[in-house]
Amino acid sequence: MNFYVIDTSSLRVQNAMLNLGIEASELLKKVFEDFAAKDANEEIQIVRYNFFKRKQQELVRQIKEYIKEELMRGLEKTTQSKKQESSNNDFLITSLPYSDRKTVQRPKLNYRGLVSKALLEVKESINEKEALDKRLKHGQELREKAKSALAQSRMKFSELKEKQKLNLEKIRYNEQTNLSKLHRGYTSISPDYLSHKKKYINYSQTQSRNSSITEISIDDQMKKYEQKMSRSKQLHDLFTKNRKEAASKLLKRNLKQNTIINNEEKELTERLTKYVTKNKTAEIKRFEHRKQQNEYRFKLKEKHDERRIRAQTRIRERDVFYNERIKEIEKKMEITNGVIEKKNFDWKKELEIKNELQRLKDEEALSNAERKKRVMKFRRENVIEKQKGDIQRIEVMKKDREHEIKKKMDNARKTMREKERFREIMALLRRSPESRIMGKKSESFVCG
Repeated sequence: MNFYVIDTSSLRVQNAMLNLGIEASELLKKVFEDFAAKDANEEIQIVRYNFFKRKQQELVRQIKEYIKEELMRGLEKTTQSKKQESSNNDFLITSLPYSDRKTVQRPKLNYRGLVSKALLEVKESINEKEALDKRLKHGQELREKAKSALAQSRMKFSELKEKQKLNLEKIRYNEQTNLSKLHRGYTSISPDYLSHKKKYINYSQTQSRNSSITEISIDDQMKKYEQKMSRSKQLHDLFTKNRKEAASKLLKRNLKQNTIINNEEKELTERLTKYVTKNKTAEIKRFEHRKQQNEYRFKLKEKHDERRIRAQTRIRERDVFYNERIKEIEKKMEITNGVIEKKNFDWKKELEIKNELQRLKDEEALSNAERKKRVMKFRRENVIEKQKGDIQRIEVMKKDREHEIKKKMDNARKTMREKERFREIMALLRRSPESRIMGKKSESFVCG
């Protein structure tokens, strides 16, 4: 069972609906859930419901205003002079004198006025249709522009996201390169005062070069160096031993030549003593040099350890700083993305509401145009029915007049015949001498 916002069973309401071009489907009661759709959110549903309620309230107001105007018009008609209405309604053409009946003619209908009125209504409907088409076209263009603007905003939003990602990657890459440069700067330091020997320079360069990648153990290098020194000492002892053996053999072989041997022995002993002293001094120098080298290496190791610790702490601090900075940047990016998404969502929602309002207005304009067409059709039909009723009433009045005229003509003929017959009788009576007295009496009777 359908429920309406107004009682459509009332004859006055039905008459008002016909004259206003309102259909019964436009007055159906609807609830909020009737405007739900898959592609519409709650805001669109609220907009549709409010628009429909406002439209129904306007239609009900128009119906009530029309009924009120009709009642006021009826009261004005009833308050007019009833005598004038009765005299106008009871006026008959047959009551006029016979001489005035010829002037009475059939009332002419104003066909030109009706045609001009119909043409004006057609022109108005055409103009309204053109204006409605323009509005619909403008609404379609606005919807297309809104769609293109929404697509452009989405593209800009995606481009902004890509740019933010690229900027974040660049920041991370720059920070990593700066950290690696800083690490190489701390680990590539080599002392300048070790350049007096090529071996030590190469050793320090390899040590400083490889310190950034893998840390070489100084103890292993010391052990290797001590092994080399021990091997060189053994070789030196072996060499001195061989020399001594050779010298002793040479002395034994040349015992016969005492003087020469003594001289040679002296020279040899001197040489040997010089050589031994030289070796001892060299060994002492090597020992001192090894000791100094060990002390220097220990100090260098301590310096490298301190520098490495400082560099590691700085790297850790720099890592913490850059991680915090990256987190802050990511947080800011998230906030900006949230703000952009919220603005985009609000703009999209507002655009959808505007498009929905424009669509509802276009539909209302179409329904108003259809309503005007129905009103024009109903009025034309009423005019045609009224014209038909006027024509039928005129035909009936014409037949009544013709019948009345015919009846009166027959009565007139009958009276004329009776008068002629009476005249003939009177003439006959006048001619007969016997009835002169009766003729005179009859004439006096007739004339009297």
